[in-house]
Amino acid sequence: MLPVARAGCPEAGRRAVGLRVGRVLVEGVLGLALGGLVGAVGAYGGLNFDLATAGQAGVGMGAGTALGLGLGAATGVYLGGLALAGDGSFGWTLLGSTAGTAIAAGLVALDNRPAMLGFAATVPVAAAVLGYELSSHPRRPRASPRREAMRVVPTFGPTSLGVAGVF
Repeated sequence: MLPVARAGCPEAGRRAVGLRVGRVLVEGVLGLALGGLVGAVGAYGGLNFDLATAGQAGVGMGAGTALGLGLGAATGVYLGGLALAGDGSFGWTLLGSTAGTAIAAGLVALDNRPAMLGFAATVPVAAAVLGYELSSHPRRPRASPRREAMRVVPTFGPTSLGVAGVF
């Protein structure tokens, strides 16, 4: 299901699989932790919005929870992968988390017992990990910081006009 390191990669074989499994575990733990934290903040904000506008709990709490869980899980997974030298894309991680949140919402709409709620909370994180790992490739070189050449730009203010530059 996940991309496999090829023999020509610098990290191939058992070592590459071990590194990837460790990275996936760290991504999952950070995704669950940050997703739960930001999801709780989103639920609290959504509930306060509901109480301020309608005087009772409504759709704002669910929307806040989903938004917080999706953003938190994607950020946690991305930071976990980045910490262990992964090169996945935040955009694909966020897309996976968003799709996972939609799937989780559908699962909870069908069955809202506690076991399903617990399972549904892991779906956005698993989808974010999948998005991160599928956008990562062991052979892709890391982007090196670009050196800026000399650059001159015009500047202006209320009482002055001039140029600034980087040399």
